[in-house]
Amino acid sequence: MNIKIIQIALIHLTVAACMYSILYYFNIIKLIPSNETLQNWDADWFHSIKSSGYLLINGERSNVAFFPLFSYLWRFSYLNATGISILNIGILILSLAILFHKTHHSLQFHLLILSISPFIFFSVPYSESLFFLFITLIISGHRKNNITMIFIGYFGASAVRSVGLLFIPAVVFIFFLDRNSEKNWKMSLASLSGIILGLGMVVLIQYYNTHQWFAFLKVQSYWGRDWHAPRLPLTTTFPNRTLSIDSMAYAVGLIAIFYCFFWFYQRVIYDRINNLDASNQSNPVFLSALCIAGITILDTCYTFLINDSSNIWSINRHILCTPFAIVLIVYWLKTFVRRFETFILAGIIVCVVLLTGLYRYPDQLLNYLLFFVPFILLKYFWQYNSLVYIAYFYNTFLQVIFFEDFLNGLWIG
Repeated sequence: MNIKIIQIALIHLTVAACMYSILYYFNIIKLIPSNETLQNWDADWFHSIKSSGYLLINGERSNVAFFPLFSYLWRFSYLNATGISILNIGILILSLAILFHKTHHSLQFHLLILSISPFIFFSVPYSESLFFLFITLIISGHRKNNITMIFIGYFGASAVRSVGLLFIPAVVFIFFLDRNSEKNWKMSLASLSGIILGLGMVVLIQYYNTHQWFAFLKVQSYWGRDWHAPRLPLTTTFPNRTLSIDSMAYAVGLIAIFYCFFWFYQRVIYDRINNLDASNQSNPVFLSALCIAGITILDTCYTFLINDSSNIWSINRHILCTPFAIVLIVYWLKTFVRRFETFILAGIIVCVVLLTGLYRYPDQLLNYLLFFVPFILLKYFWQYNSLVYIAYFYNTFLQVIFFEDFLNGLWIG
């Protein structure tokens, strides 16, 4: 367990709390967290499962769209909204300590990770922290050849979020990278068993409550989700406030899709993968890229339209609030990136500005750039690393503002 990241996380929490207090003192922020203000949006749906179980209402939105494990943790912990939010923060810090076990990163890197704007969802009654923990177990299980950790991770993650369905093609793809290895057979079997058992438990729990099989699939249309080809410019709910963070996640998603095609090309054409092989350390990278790519496609094509544009609402927390994004960022920082890769990645970052119309919102464009520029400094211009602290304080300020927006009942993701 990495004690350093625990210490840095506590420092970040102190900085964020002090910043919040100062802004509250000067009446820039007007709300403080309470059981009532923390229970907004999805938190209210999770609370309804905690309190009353599942209720399926035909033709209307219902809590059947949400998976049960976080709500059950909330129920059996006997905590209120404030208590479960504090527990979520603790789960995140524990998960980061496991994720960064025996790794060495700079203080600036850890601060940048902790100041990612959507990380506010780890401090509210959402399922992000629990999902983060189980994905961390999967990644650590691959690194340590620990089949039990992999099984528990997939089982838990599949019972927390419906995105567990995306794990199946990802696991199958990774299996075929090294299908002749007995170890890979065992890991793949443990992975698929965990996914199927986790999803099966969800189906049974929802059937017991609603008397309908696969109820979570039936209610998606009531939430406005439907399959369609992407329509540009991509947008989000209240783009003047949240387009920057959804654009950040979308850019990371397109980068993941690029790497998936790039690695597949190398595997098929050259029977090798640049900078990677089918080893314990690479499997988490493959898994992360594949899952992020799947989430990106899902959130772009399985959604609803706003003013005839595809709505990528919630993609910010679906991607950035996962270990998948961190693993992919670490891979990019630690490996040699050839010139053509650099141009493609830079092109993706610029293209997303056009695809989402981000250029029409100068403040949102600044938020977007201050997510990517610090990581570029860490990789290519290490002599200017001190400038990263400026981005850190700015991003922490955004966290504080987004957190108060959530308390006010405003949509974030």
